[in-house]
Amino acid sequence: AECDGNDKKIFYRMVQGGTVKENVYVYRSHDEIQRHVRFCQYLQRVEEDARHFSRLKQVLIHEDPFDIKKYTEKKLFFIQMLEKKIETECAMHADQR
Repeated sequence: AECDGNDKKIFYRMVQGGTVKENVYVYRSHDEIQRHVRFCQYLQRVEEDARHFSRLKQVLIHEDPFDIKKYTEKKLFFIQMLEKKIETECAMHADQR
């Protein structure tokens, strides 16, 4: 198990023959699970951001496929940017109720 650096989740990676086969995250709180679900739902709705995020992850994983901490740190800015968009979207929906 590797901690991803923010102490909110534990990251497990299964590697076979030098290839990453599975990534599993164990969250420490219900709030983190909700945040992750909202993030995934957003990416399912907003294809352009999903494509950009996917491309970023592909580039980063090719830089150093076995340094999960570096990979996580380098994608953090983009994730935070998307989370701000999601918060704004949620606030707008709450105001409409």
